[in-house]
Amino acid sequence: MSYAVAAVVLADLAVIGVCVFYLSRAGQALDERWEKQRHALEGVRGALERLVAEADRRAHDFAQLLGTREQDLRGLLHRLAEQEERVRSSSGIEVSSPAGPGLANEVSRLTAAGLGPVDVARELKVDPAQVRLMLDLYGEAKAKERRAGA
Repeated sequence: MSYAVAAVVLADLAVIGVCVFYLSRAGQALDERWEKQRHALEGVRGALERLVAEADRRAHDFAQLLGTREQDLRGLLHRLAEQEERVRSSSGIEVSSPAGPGLANEVSRLTAAGLGPVDVARELKVDPAQVRLMLDLYGEAKAKERRAGA
C-alpha cells in the first residue's frame, strides 16, 4: 500500500509540476504581449508628438504669414487713404472706397446692431477678414479723432 501512496504522490507532484510549467509559460507569453503593446503604444505616442509638433509649427508659420500679409494690407490701405485724401483736398472730388461706397457705413451699422464680424460678412456677402480689417481701421481712426480732439 505504501507503494501505491508513493505512486499517487509522485503522480500528483508530476501534475503539479506540469501545471506550474504551463502557468509560468502563460505568464511569460502574457508579459511578452504586454511588452509588445507597450512598445506599439510608445511608437504611436512618439508619432503623435511629432504630428502635433509639426501642426504647431505650421500653425505658427501660418500665423506669421497672415500677420505679415495683414501688415502689408494695412500699409496699402493707409497709402490708399493718403492718396484719396490728397485727391480730395486738391480737387474737391469725392473718391469712393474700392470696397464700395457705403460698405464701411453698413459694417458700422450692423456691428452696432450686435452682429459679429463673421455675421456681418455673411450679411454683406464679403470676406470676414475684410470686415475685421475695416473694423480695426475704423477703431484706429476713431482713436486718432479722440486723441486729436482731446
